[in-house]
Amino acid sequence: MPSDYKCPVKQDAPVGGDACCGVGVPAVELISRTRILPEDHASAGTRTTPLSILDNTAVRFSLVNACWYYDKPKCQENTLSPFTLVYSLRKTLNVYPQWAGQLEWMKSDPARGKRLGRLCISYGSPSDPGIELVLARCTSTIAALVPDSETRLKSGAWCADHFSSSQVLFPTDIALHDSPAYAGRPAVSVQLTTFSCGGISIALRIAHVLADATSLFQFIQDWAAMHRALLNGCPLPTPIPVFDPGLVDSACIEEKNIDCTPVREEKLIHAAQGLSPNLRNGRTSTDDAVVPSSVFRRADSTRVPSMPWAEWNIFAPASHYHVCFTPAELQGIWEAANAEVLPDARISRLDALLAFIWRLIVRARGKATDPGPDRLVVAIGVRARLVPRLPDAFLGSPMLLSCITLPAIQVAESPGAAAGAIRAAVAQYTAEAIGAFLGFARDANPQRFWRGFLGQRYTVVTSWVGLGGYKLDFGGGPPRYVDPVIPGLDGCIHVMEAGPSRNDEGGGHKARGSAKKWYHEPVCLSVHLDKRVMRRLLKDPELRKYRSE
Repeated sequence: MPSDYKCPVKQDAPVGGDACCGVGVPAVELISRTRILPEDHASAGTRTTPLSILDNTAVRFSLVNACWYYDKPKCQENTLSPFTLVYSLRKTLNVYPQWAGQLEWMKSDPARGKRLGRLCISYGSPSDPGIELVLARCTSTIAALVPDSETRLKSGAWCADHFSSSQVLFPTDIALHDSPAYAGRPAVSVQLTTFSCGGISIALRIAHVLADATSLFQFIQDWAAMHRALLNGCPLPTPIPVFDPGLVDSACIEEKNIDCTPVREEKLIHAAQGLSPNLRNGRTSTDDAVVPSSVFRRADSTRVPSMPWAEWNIFAPASHYHVCFTPAELQGIWEAANAEVLPDARISRLDALLAFIWRLIVRARGKATDPGPDRLVVAIGVRARLVPRLPDAFLGSPMLLSCITLPAIQVAESPGAAAGAIRAAVAQYTAEAIGAFLGFARDANPQRFWRGFLGQRYTVVTSWVGLGGYKLDFGGGPPRYVDPVIPGLDGCIHVMEAGPSRNDEGGGHKARGSAKKWYHEPVCLSVHLDKRVMRRLLKDPELRKYRSE
């Protein structure tokens, strides 16, 4: 997947000076750039942990990013001061020591099971790169850059072209990100930016091989809990994150030492190919003897199709809008999709919402009558899908990309068909199918597997619904704005709650663990599309079909 945009300035230069959509880009001054380490980080000695097979498939993904913007707290003045935030960050890092370590390639040694293209993390050494900490100051107010959540929701579609977090974030050299270099480079970067209004933004950028969005949220929620405890003079919490990449690899069919007949082998190969169509079955054996699981190596994963670069104009300018939907709209979208599927099909609200926006994008791209294939790429988390299930506090990037393909004309005609195809694709991610896929990925260089792309026939979606982005409270209340900082490229979509509800204003952390579903609150789609396509999508009468004024 393409890497995220970086701020196009020199490392120590102030950010700003251009204009976009008539609004000046904020001027940002770099105050300091340092590294921080856990307390007594070298006391236990150096430890080296190989990352999982799935972690290694994410080497070339964009960074896992998020930036939280907080207005000036109404409580005590130092609630969100950089000094107190850095102090609580150091305390939190004590239980995340591996994130301060060195990402590096393992030496290939097939005879000892060390395959090509595998990463490890080494930590506990005096030479650890640590976490990068950037402190900055912006001359603008947050309100001048981003309206409050109610204003964004009422507008229905807020143009975010004039401001993105890349305008306030300084460049960072994360290990292996857009570069083969890793030695001495951190795997995690934190930037704290103060604003002239007294507000602050907290940005977190992590190499995708170490963390998916769930891990990112686990870390920053632990940091917020630590910060609140320090502010209130309470006993410090003791989070226990689980860093054990081997738990993912143990789900591999080969690791389970399962012998199987050719018939069962064929079923497993078919299941794995369902998750990654680029895998091709090269098996030629037809005898009926029991076959060891290493036979999966006969499924040729090296003959993969070429990426369709001709379909993607990487220089086409993309527009960015936040498109919000009320709970009533979400219900209407779900009911419409549900009415078109078989009675025994179980379409989720997210299935219906993704099918809805996919359909509108196909229409806006002028492909409503095109019989050619159109593809929706969705990130699928596997924590709850493996057997045994991964712990809730598991750290890493245990996810796969699912590529749902339908004729464009079918997507445009029927939201039910698209929603049904999404649900059918997600249902393929069983423990057995994932285990079979891990067998293929383990045998080859994991970075060779591509399951997503961009361009006129691709839409890539990431969902953070239910993670509590707007419930993150460092002691001064919920954030005004959360930016997932996804790549600003045509076809990139992000889904999350639209903003803090009124019930959260007294302290967002209180809502954590609430039984309320994500679709009971307004939801926001952060949409990046070609400018011409975006104009057509916003004018499509189907967009607000279920909104009652």
